[in-house]
Formats: sequence, structure tokens, C-alpha cells
Amino acid sequence: MKEKIILSIVSLVGLFILVSVLLLSCSHDDNIENAISREELLHTTWRGLDVCMEEGGETASVSFIAEFQTYSKGKYIFVDDDGNSYGDGSFTYKINGNTITFDGAITGYWTVMERTNDKIKLRAFLPAEHIMTLTKF
Repeated sequence: MKEKIILSIVSLVGLFILVSVLLLSCSHDDNIENAISREELLHTTWRGLDVCMEEGGETASVSFIAEFQTYSKGKYIFVDDDGNSYGDGSFTYKINGNTITFDGAITGYWTVMERTNDKIKLRAFLPAEHIMTLTKF
């Protein structure tokens, strides 16, 4: 009887340890390495390329320069292939982990696909797939 009680306690402790290890090893955010903070963008300027993809191929693209002036607002300048500006304006943005929501000429809900200190690759469906690459100046 005493052996059954000890065996039951040991089994319960073992089960508890196993469940604890499994729960601790689970991630609530699988893309934590792609998360962006507001501080990383504040007062930075980026060269951007937004490419529209349909049926596996590029259908259109636009180049721009974006400046993140505050924690929620920025300015952009559209540039042609020679680097000449042909339009400008402002945008608002909100960061939530590995997503950025833009409103303005740059719009939509964008997911960070890849990032380094000087490059961010984003994807959105607007409804066509768009791939935006930002390269820090």
C-alpha cells in the first residue's frame, strides 16, 4: 500500500514536471525575432520599394523614401528610377510585435517577413500580394 502511494506521488511529480517543461517551451509568438519596436523606427529614414505580385510575378512597383518622425507619424517622398521626387505626403503607423499598420499613401496591415538592423521586408495583401523592402539610410 505504501509503495503504491509513493509510486503515485512520483508519477504525479513526473507528470507535473513534464507538463511544466512543455508549457515553458511553447512560444506565444513564433515570430518574436521579427518584432519591431517603435524606438527602432523613431527618427530614422528608409529607402523603400513596394512590389505588387500577382500570379507569381511582379506587376507593378513604386520606390519611395520614408521618414518615421514620431512614434506614430511619418512622411514619404515618391522617387523615380533616377532618384527624382514626384510626390510626397504623410502617413500614420502603428506597430504591434511583428506587424505594422500603415494609413496614408502607404496603407494596409503589413507582416514582417525578415529583418536586420538596416533592412526590413514586409508583406501585405491589398488584396494582391505586396512585398515591401525598407533599407535604412
